[in-house]
Amino acid sequence: MNVEAILETDEVENKGDLREEVTNNYSGELVADDVEYVLNVGRSEILTGSFDGEAVVDGMGFAAEGSHGDFDLYTDDEEENAVIGTDGDILVKTSGNGFSDVDAREEIEHLIDTASGDVDRFVDVNDDFDQVQSEVDTDHYVYVSGQTESATEDAADDTVVTTAITAELDGAETNGTYLLLYASEDGVDLEQAESDVENDLSEEATLGDVSQDGRLVTAEFTVPTEEF
Repeated sequence: MNVEAILETDEVENKGDLREEVTNNYSGELVADDVEYVLNVGRSEILTGSFDGEAVVDGMGFAAEGSHGDFDLYTDDEEENAVIGTDGDILVKTSGNGFSDVDAREEIEHLIDTASGDVDRFVDVNDDFDQVQSEVDTDHYVYVSGQTESATEDAADDTVVTTAITAELDGAETNGTYLLLYASEDGVDLEQAESDVENDLSEEATLGDVSQDGRLVTAEFTVPTEEF
């Protein structure tokens, strides 16, 4: 999510809610207007911008727990299995989750290694995710969800294996795209896909063109920016 672009758009009315959402997991040293991008990956959140990452962490009362790559790592005794890392310019925070067996430090180290190019990104090893990601042409708001190829190899034809939702703010109107990639072209029911997308959109959204290209269904929609 491009926080900077959204906050600079006059037509966005709930900027206070966005500022709170961006900063509520951090100390008072973090100001939302200093954040450029927020990226959520699994249980982790990554922030970039013009803030001082070390000052933000100092204000949170986390304890130093060594380093990994260029990032200093910190933990919090009161938040089990939570780790935060910063290289001064970027913040990476991973929180514990009872539904995952992955250790928070292991997850945050993997993200650091991915950013530095030491391990492959998911988009580099998953053709479905790469196909959908290649259709994304905005950075204002992007949501992409996919599954490993091993998890989908026996999926029914009508299973949606990768999904994406994007939104581009354009004055009073926000233009959105909903992408659905099915396990097989034979499993695509365009009318059903259109109905599913329409039911998933907010009441303020207007569904536009819905088209199919092989396994991929693309649905365009608009929503008033003040409702974004």
